[in-house]
Amino acid sequence: MPQPHSLHPQHARIGLILLAATLYSTTGCANRLLVGQPATYRANETPTIDVTRPGVERHHIDTTDGTIEVYCWNFSNKALRNWLVQDATLPREHLPDLLILFSPPGGTLVQEWDQYISAVYAGTDVGVIGWNYPGVGSSSGPPSLVRNLNAALAVFDYLRQRGAQRPIVLHGAALGGCLALHAATEREVAGVLVDSPLRANLIPLQAQHGWWNLWIGAAATAIQVPAEYDVAESAHRSVNRGPLLIIHGESDDQAPPQHAADVYNRWPYLNKKLWLVPEAGHFPATYETAPGEYRTTVINFLVRAAQQARRSHHAGRP
Repeated sequence: MPQPHSLHPQHARIGLILLAATLYSTTGCANRLLVGQPATYRANETPTIDVTRPGVERHHIDTTDGTIEVYCWNFSNKALRNWLVQDATLPREHLPDLLILFSPPGGTLVQEWDQYISAVYAGTDVGVIGWNYPGVGSSSGPPSLVRNLNAALAVFDYLRQRGAQRPIVLHGAALGGCLALHAATEREVAGVLVDSPLRANLIPLQAQHGWWNLWIGAAATAIQVPAEYDVAESAHRSVNRGPLLIIHGESDDQAPPQHAADVYNRWPYLNKKLWLVPEAGHFPATYETAPGEYRTTVINFLVRAAQQARRSHHAGRP
């Protein structure tokens, strides 16, 4: 009787690698790697900022993509409290002059960035609206890279309607930069600010994620990332002529500085700036390394965005 063949160790290893690749492609590893913790880890947490203090509000808005939890920082003295959820016909003089839509890094609550937002925007005549992604905080879930894209546009459209056509600047950090640049391909905005932008479709292929499976599982994960998370491609497709500010750490080991350079090089318009912060790592190290210069750079960018918005308004463009 013929003896059964034993499985060669090398063949067994290849089989395990292929199994790992299959599991990667069927269990949402891209969502876990880039979006962060699922809703059950975040939904019942107490907000980390005092929403009763002047100028800070917490709301839930109903959009075409579900209920989204938003925080509003009013740095403008003339802005009425709760303007974000009041009637859309509220006069413009009761709103901030410029609206900032802030998309936070993946896997974090937007309220965790209260000190950063307050430090950067204090003393300006702006309103900052930050939002929690689907499945994060008390935004309806589940978490999803695709749902993030849809929700980003839905929140923008809500803000555009309630903001009496005030100019809107998109501000995104890390994964939030992907969403800001994606929105800039679909909507007219006054400007785009991205800090530590990452080409999210390439992140799974970095050495720390792929070496152990010979990049087979990592490649399967990368395939799951929607094309809209390629910030360089989004920059190339932008329909906006407002200013672009890219901030990136020279020592960023999570998103190589080349990702920022790709965004800068593919942005088709001239009104753009790339600031590589010396010795800084990934956001928020870009701010923490040089807070004074960081704030000055952002304020100068806002001035340019407001000027561009006024010129566009007088020219009859949105």
